[in-house]
Amino acid sequence: MRAAPGRRRAAALREERGAAAVEFALVMTILFLLLFGILEWGRVEAEITIFEGAAREGARRAAVGEPYEDVVAAVQNHSNPFAPTPPISVAVADTAENTCSGTDTVGKEVTVSWSQSFSVSIPLWKDVSFSRAIQGVFRCER
Repeated sequence: MRAAPGRRRAAALREERGAAAVEFALVMTILFLLLFGILEWGRVEAEITIFEGAAREGARRAAVGEPYEDVVAAVQNHSNPFAPTPPISVAVADTAENTCSGTDTVGKEVTVSWSQSFSVSIPLWKDVSFSRAIQGVFRCER
């Protein structure tokens, strides 16, 4: 004797009830990894953007002849709430100078740079660290 069609369908549903929960767990794990990865990478990109702006501000200040200590202070102030990794290098192209001073540096490029460490931390994934050169360049005005 064969079971009625309605009973076969109910038995099949009971057998597949756990499969939906397993599929949901697998898909949600991947989606959460993607979501947190996107959020964390966005945070790192925002940090890089802030550091690049701070390097440009430091180079701008060095280009008008401010002392090295003031240039480094400007970089640190414009890096808030993050902290640049020391040492911060300030150099005028083709000279031993670290600021633009005198007529011999006019028109030469002054560079403010350092190597910054970053870390990416995604839940359920291993932490990743990398370094990137941060640099700002201006031409000496005086």
